Amino acid sequence: MNKGAVISIEGLIGCGKTTLVTNLCDKHNYVPFFEPVETNPYLEDYYREPERYAFTMQVHLLWERYKMFQNAYYRSLQGEVCVLDRSPQGDYAFALVQNMDGYFTKNEFQTYKNMNQILHSQMANSDLVIWLDISPEEVIERIKKRSRNCECNIPIEYLQHLYDAYQTVLASLEKQTSVVRIDARPNVEIVISSVAKVIDKLI
Repeated sequence: MNKGAVISIEGLIGCGKTTLVTNLCDKHNYVPFFEPVETNPYLEDYYREPERYAFTMQVHLLWERYKMFQNAYYRSLQGEVCVLDRSPQGDYAFALVQNMDGYFTKNEFQTYKNMNQILHSQMANSDLVIWLDISPEEVIERIKKRSRNCECNIPIEYLQHLYDAYQTVLASLEKQTSVVRIDARPNVEIVISSVAKVIDKLI
């Protein structure tokens, strides 16, 4: 049996994760797992009223990402290479921002951390984490081009907070698994090639 793996792609909103996962898996016969954006019942409500919906949405996303990861993990045991468009590990960066920006109460943040800890105690680590590195300023331009209604008013301050929170999460992940940072500014073909080379070394 070929060696399987779980590879998590992390990055800012609009950095190109979904495009990368789609094209990478099509070219290399990997199994894609996508962040459930279109089926998220809280996303538009959150962008409209973050103080009201932040905790509910973050718990929903944590659970969805946990289920996605567990599915990918079990398929990797059968020899498949599974590539995730964001992971439960990366979810914590968003929770840090919710707390930093005052959208979580103290009790909500503690409840989220308790749930996060319990779920992660039942999970393996990703075999590889790829961070698509791009500045918040460049991401704002990409968000404008893709014109997803609920994202149009994302402030650059939020993206900067998310970028900073992710650095905290990545520093923790580097103690547990392999983390590789890829420049996400070039065109998609160059990014795919760079990521594919990293995966080839792993498997």
